[in-house]
Amino acid sequence: MAGGTVPTGDITWEGTLTANTVDTIVFVDRYSYFSVNNISGASPMFVTTDGSTPTSTPTGAGNIFTVDPGASLIVSNRGINYGQIDKVVIPGTVVYPNGSGAYQTTPNGQPGRVTPYGASLLGGIADPDAILNIISVTANAYTVTAVG
Repeated sequence: MAGGTVPTGDITWEGTLTANTVDTIVFVDRYSYFSVNNISGASPMFVTTDGSTPTSTPTGAGNIFTVDPGASLIVSNRGINYGQIDKVVIPGTVVYPNGSGAYQTTPNGQPGRVTPYGASLLGGIADPDAILNIISVTANAYTVTAVG
């Protein structure tokens, strides 16, 4: 089975990569960490969790994790780029209620910071799901399990 969506309540996805083709796995539920297991295959798998697309020949990009054949690796949701509840809101473009029934833009030209569950005085929403992209130069079987 190629990539797909992991339904609410499920924590594991199993698949087999097609060589040089990205599998995208979307976890509907919010998890902080994932165990990626390279079950079979003669080459490493390359994984991203920040929405970017990995290549089968990465050139040292900091957001691509390598899982060697027969190995497992714990990766964080959104990799190195984001905290679990952060999303930068562009200053001056987001309106939010100011408590008096009126709306205003982000104050003082400062960016906003989104809090858990999308609750923010400055607008925006927290990232509600997790997206992993996986690729390899060979047809590797793999599992991805939410672990936190």
